[in-house]
Amino acid sequence: MIGAQLRARLVGVEQHMAMLEKEMANLEKQMTRLEDEKQTIEDDLGALVSPKVSQHKIPTEIMAMIFLEVKNAVRHPYVVLDLFAVCSHWHNIVKSTCHLYTDLLCHHVDQLETYASRAGTGLPLNLCFRQVGPQVSSDSQQLRQLVLQHASQWRLLSFVASIPADLPATFPNLLEYRAFSSEIDIDLPQLDAPRLRHLAFGRNYLGAGWQVKLPWAQITVLEIDNVAFRLQWWKILAETPSLEQLLITGDAVSFEKRVPPIAIIHLPRLHTISFEGADKDQVWQLMRSTTLPALETLKIPLDLLLLDNTVLDAFFERSNCSIRTLELILDFEPDGFLYRFLNAYATHLAPLRELTVRAPAQRDVKELLLLFTDPSFLPALDYLHVNECQHHVPLPPLVRMLSAREKLKTFGLTFSAENSQVDVNAAINDRCREEVDAALKKLRSLRADGLNVYVASYFKWHSPNVDWKMIEAILGEGEEDDESDEERESGVKQDSDERKESGEEQELDEEQGSEDGSDSEDD
Repeated sequence: MIGAQLRARLVGVEQHMAMLEKEMANLEKQMTRLEDEKQTIEDDLGALVSPKVSQHKIPTEIMAMIFLEVKNAVRHPYVVLDLFAVCSHWHNIVKSTCHLYTDLLCHHVDQLETYASRAGTGLPLNLCFRQVGPQVSSDSQQLRQLVLQHASQWRLLSFVASIPADLPATFPNLLEYRAFSSEIDIDLPQLDAPRLRHLAFGRNYLGAGWQVKLPWAQITVLEIDNVAFRLQWWKILAETPSLEQLLITGDAVSFEKRVPPIAIIHLPRLHTISFEGADKDQVWQLMRSTTLPALETLKIPLDLLLLDNTVLDAFFERSNCSIRTLELILDFEPDGFLYRFLNAYATHLAPLRELTVRAPAQRDVKELLLLFTDPSFLPALDYLHVNECQHHVPLPPLVRMLSAREKLKTFGLTFSAENSQVDVNAAINDRCREEVDAALKKLRSLRADGLNVYVASYFKWHSPNVDWKMIEAILGEGEEDDESDEERESGVKQDSDERKESGEEQELDEEQGSEDGSDSEDD
């Protein structure tokens, strides 16, 4: 009896277990189906949020156009090498796209040969070949052959160190030729280039018969760097009647001193001169030897104009030019020379529209503010930039000057990176607080009226009397600043506390006191 009951219960348990196993199997099938559906939904969602398109599905022509856009945006030949190394697919596209090899920056002949072959024969090319090392002379013949092989394609040829000496071919599309060597006695080649306009060279000996080697008469831009001339200025300029820009850079070596030319040279198109690498004798010779009626832009260290007044007076009277852009570099000029120069030649500089003064010292700053507070001084001026200033600029006189210049549209002020202690100085104290507040109010008004005032400054805000509103008024900030006044004040307080902890607060206060004394004189 008992055994029959146990068997019956055992059969019931087995049947229940079979039913559970069947249900579990069905559930596993359902879970598998649901997981598959979930994965499908996730894949679809991922495709919608971040679609993945295989680069191999993009047509090769479109990829090539994208690479060209990248090259034009970066504007550096080495971007081709970066694209080249991404993958084999990109490698093949870059290798077969001729337009990627129109601007060649090469350091050895094999590299030039490879890139020039990829560029083909129908595209205009620009070459900068910079080679140094023992193989310079050994590769010169091969370099010459490659240059001649593509003579009809070159628009720009630039050689550094390795300069082909003989190029017996016509370069019908060459617009610019540049040759620079560390050796003085490297001769420039004879060039047949009917469209050549821009010529640049440095430390090269022009050699015998230089007048017929290059098409001087058609040159419009002459750029000379780090040059040791064995001939006078007037001999070169006499051969360039079409010259429009003369750019001198680097460290010039003087030639024979003050040798007068045979006759005054008339250069009717020369409108821009930049003397950053000349000496006084070269400037003296240019001013004495030329008539430049079209001169509009002059960039020159002011100490190079320490000439006889009769030389400058005669130049301005003879040329009757209208200089509209003037950049004066103040490095070694005597005290007060800036003031004397601008005052003496204010009549000749009356058409001046843009003036940049670089690296002015304390006296120069005072004199500039004094001169330009008079609106009749250089009345046409609409751009004034004081760059790399080496001394504090007192705020009230600065604003008075800006207020007086009704035609001024842009004023820029930057300070010397070598002296982080100089800055716009508001001289905040009990004696002049009202004057400073009035100056800041006027500065805001001038900006509102359209005056573009750019001040690159870390205004001396460590003084407890300076708030962020003053800083914003000087720097032209704050209109779009989302920080609250409380956050600004807490930031100022926190920085002040940090300075106290580092032991700097006392030094800054002493410095401020000394500046207040000096600024009262500035004011």
